[in-house]
Amino acid sequence: MTCSKHILIATDDNGLAASIVTVLAADDAFQSTTVTSITELYSCIFADDARFGALLLDTATAGERECEVVSYLRRERVDIPIILLGTVRDERGAVSGLEAGANDYIAKPVRLLELKARLRAQLRMHETNENALLAVGPYEFRPALQELFDPTGARRIRLTKKEAELLAFLCRAHSTPVDCGTLLREVWGYSQRARTNTVGTHIYRLRRKIEADPLRTPILLRDKGGYRLNAGWTSGGDDGLAADAPAPLLAAAHARVRGRQPSLIPA
Repeated sequence: MTCSKHILIATDDNGLAASIVTVLAADDAFQSTTVTSITELYSCIFADDARFGALLLDTATAGERECEVVSYLRRERVDIPIILLGTVRDERGAVSGLEAGANDYIAKPVRLLELKARLRAQLRMHETNENALLAVGPYEFRPALQELFDPTGARRIRLTKKEAELLAFLCRAHSTPVDCGTLLREVWGYSQRARTNTVGTHIYRLRRKIEADPLRTPILLRDKGGYRLNAGWTSGGDDGLAADAPAPLLAAAHARVRGRQPSLIPA
């Protein structure tokens, strides 16, 4: 993995939560947040600054309504991997959960190393999925289509193959700087010692396509000998930036549910 993935754990089983947090914390590839109710789950996943890589949902915490919860999240375009944690005897629940849109089902008692391996597998599949939807600044980005879509202006921006691959790599690194040598190796297949301005040239072209005013609302930033996405991107404010505010992975989905009354959200 190229960056730390933030995993949302929804369970009211303190022992299970502590065990999962511990095994994930032992690996720099993960960080985690734990919630103990479905109401808290919705509050976290639809927050303006949400940027979760996957959801682990304890079916006991969902009160046998995990299918409703999963279906609701999918309707609201939450497309991150969802792994259900349920009882070994609940075959019907496992099938229903998967049919509702969950990606995997793991029976309790959870074998932690297996959980981490299956979580990694789901993250890999999600990131290479040709239909993956990523957020870049104000845009919805589908790498497979080599296209960005601006929901507010209904505008589509076409990218070249390498522009799309470069942007996807930076997007999946979130706001972590990626050095030019790594970009040359991973995107172009060059040696890290190659002397070329290929990365800088493509960044320049991307900026001209996607940044209306690079001085006020930069999306792509130069940092530590490489480049990263601006984690505090926003279209408002005095300087066009929200300092230290994480960029929402599901920006478009959050915009649609922002301001929604709690009575409309299944609890």
